[in-house]
Amino acid sequence: MICNVCAHAESRDYCLHETFNATCRAGSVLLMTSAVYGRMRVGRCIDGDYNVGCATDVLRYFDGECTARRACEVDVRNLVDLHPCQRDFMSYLEASYRCLPGRLTAPHHSHHLRCHHLSLPRPFHSRRKNL
Repeated sequence: MICNVCAHAESRDYCLHETFNATCRAGSVLLMTSAVYGRMRVGRCIDGDYNVGCATDVLRYFDGECTARRACEVDVRNLVDLHPCQRDFMSYLEASYRCLPGRLTAPHHSHHLRCHHLSLPRPFHSRRKNL
């Protein structure tokens, strides 16, 4: 089941030398809807069809870096050690997000895990599933 909130997020490619940047207006926070790193298809970041079709899901990483924040910036080179494809070929990030009305309400820190309590309007609760 795909959630209604996630279905309308537009995906964008970020090449290895680029930075993923996402910013929401005041009163809204980010919800990462997808994040895949690899060589999914020929396009803006990949010009040859060598070793295409390999990828790894990095949504959990981007959730930790971006979801429930107003703004997020991640250098695609941070993912280079993942090697979802043959090492000699450059990969890229394909990611999408939504801005949802909401706010952080009580960030707390526990050991090396950072948790945020997010206050969202009622219709958004229980609608997001892992993609």
